[in-house]
Amino acid sequence: MDKISELRNLLNSRIAALELEKRKPVSLYEPMAYVLENNAKRIRPLMVLLAFGSVSELPENLCLDTALAVELLHNFTLIHDDIMDQAPVRRGKPTVHIRWNTDTAILSGDALFALTYPFLISAFPDKAAKLVHSFSSYVLEICEGQMLDMELPEKQQVTIHEYIEMIRQKTAVLLGGSLAIGAMAGGAEDWIVDEYYRIGEALGIGFQIQDDLLDAFGEPEKFGKQTGGDIIENKKTFLLIRAFEKANADEKIALNECLKISNSEEKVQKVLELFTKLGIKEETEQEVKKYFLLASEALENLPKEFTSEELKLFIQHIFFREH
Repeated sequence: MDKISELRNLLNSRIAALELEKRKPVSLYEPMAYVLENNAKRIRPLMVLLAFGSVSELPENLCLDTALAVELLHNFTLIHDDIMDQAPVRRGKPTVHIRWNTDTAILSGDALFALTYPFLISAFPDKAAKLVHSFSSYVLEICEGQMLDMELPEKQQVTIHEYIEMIRQKTAVLLGGSLAIGAMAGGAEDWIVDEYYRIGEALGIGFQIQDDLLDAFGEPEKFGKQTGGDIIENKKTFLLIRAFEKANADEKIALNECLKISNSEEKVQKVLELFTKLGIKEETEQEVKKYFLLASEALENLPKEFTSEELKLFIQHIFFREH
């Protein structure tokens, strides 16, 4: 993973060079610098760079600003998502709206988004129209997915199919888009770009289901978020939806009663006990594996001249992540 570390260091250096913390008004830019601090994994911009390097003989650093645009977009979505979820912690730190306030978080997120387009097209002005069109379509789908996510709590019943479609738009679109944008910037033919998008989309669905799993069963010091946060909020995750599908009548009653518990620690403990009884953890692990295998197999089926070992290793690295 030396290549990955090298590219991540390049990204971190490029972000540091923005010197957002020195811009004025400080009250706007300081939260932007805070959310971009280099304890992030940089998964999406790394995917841009790895796809670019897979289809092009040009050095990846030529695509650095394009990758940066994706990272700025991703952090914009995180700030706003945390506000809507009222999440207290992100990457082991207080979220922006908690550290500052909601109004500041909204504006700082908007400002991050405003920065994306100049970086997206700066290195490849000849591909600007294509990049902007694709990028904008991904942003729109992410918004659609977020709205579907907000509507889920209002629905009495949610199917696994509905949930997968929601996370496809909210999460998987940007992972698919990251690979597609990298391939597009590298000059790949449309069919290669489309295949990269599909690979990233499958990876993204597996990634989000894995995120659900880690939220419930991950180690808090590694995960960097509030453990059991989805349970506390009664979020309809893959685990909860599948638990209701598998539960018998008595178990459904017990599960509904657990969701009414006001004490967070007790609530998480009792819901996890039911998940364990129903075998939800193991089933979710298999679902994660299914989507990662789909992504890996699709990448293997591409002509060798359009793939790289680094990208294959990176996908494996994501699959085996612990946080």
